[in-house]
Amino acid sequence: MQKYGRAIFVGSRATYGKGTVQRFFDLDKAVTGFDADKPLGDVKITLQKFYRVNGGSTQLRGVTPDINLPDNQQYIDYGEKEMDYPMEWSEIAPVEYHQDIVNLKNSMDKIRNSSDARVKASPQFSKVITNALRIKEIQDESIVPLQLDEYRALDLAREEESTNFKKAFGKIDKLKPQNLALDLQSLQVDSSKMSRNEAWLETMEKDIYLEETLHIMKDLMAVNHKS
Repeated sequence: MQKYGRAIFVGSRATYGKGTVQRFFDLDKAVTGFDADKPLGDVKITLQKFYRVNGGSTQLRGVTPDINLPDNQQYIDYGEKEMDYPMEWSEIAPVEYHQDIVNLKNSMDKIRNSSDARVKASPQFSKVITNALRIKEIQDESIVPLQLDEYRALDLAREEESTNFKKAFGKIDKLKPQNLALDLQSLQVDSSKMSRNEAWLETMEKDIYLEETLHIMKDLMAVNHKS
């Protein structure tokens, strides 16, 4: 959808970047005899690799969003590329592809700039960025107190910071998530499902990512996609 220009991808810096498929083979089934030595275990073999329509693999690079919304991992290096001995990125010849349904390319900069402006002006996203920097600082910390009291105090302080961050987000006035009537029928017969659903709806009412995505969708509807 992204390469065809039919969708805008919104999210963190990139997806995990695992573009390969593995399978376990039972050696006991593959090797006859040697019963005294069994079980022989399994061998894990990479069988496939994913490629996008433009020829590039998703291995290591993942999928980069058109619009980046900062999250708690904004400054953390993660993904397949951080593993030991990952399979390299590669590309193959692209296939011919096109579509004439919608053209988002000419509108992308305008929509991205509008989103970036909202994120920069948002007190909530500012809290996310501050917390992301805090998490990065903790990850990079190389000195740990050896005195038990000092270590416990540090641990409690960090736990308090994390708790305060989680409490910093309130309900968003214009965000009113609701269940479909059809879904409610199955939820109402199970009290545990209802409790989990109520907690989920409460979380959605505070979701700044959902709110910004709705703003982006509104921007999408305001532009001429065929130009």
